[in-house]
Amino acid sequence: VSCGPALPDLTVAFGPKSHYTCENAMLRVVIGADIKNEGSGAAVLAGDWTKPWLTAYPSKPIPNFVQPYHTGKAVTLNPGETITDEFSISLPPVPDGSAYDLILEVDPKNAIQEANEGNNTAALQIPAKVCS
Repeated sequence: VSCGPALPDLTVAFGPKSHYTCENAMLRVVIGADIKNEGSGAAVLAGDWTKPWLTAYPSKPIPNFVQPYHTGKAVTLNPGETITDEFSISLPPVPDGSAYDLILEVDPKNAIQEANEGNNTAALQIPAKVCS
């Protein structure tokens, strides 16, 4: 009896090195994104779109903010393996001074067939008025 093909299952989490500071009235966020393959098959992460996308959700939209983070290289993630990408961003003040919810997403275009497509995001909440 076949249970189907071995499929990867990509998850993403903010790593322990993730933190934020205030520099020149801008919120600077350093992100360690831990990407893990919890599935039974390997995943090839293409460098042009894969890891990770970052989205900020303040109470008011920031034009042109949602952008992918590009590594420029392909990576094969075997079952049980984890990789960490570290990068930083600077965020403008939210017009009404409200909080940010930062969302990381791996495989945002669902290009990789996975055992579970519903666990590809992680969230980090940053309180309001960090840079007052």
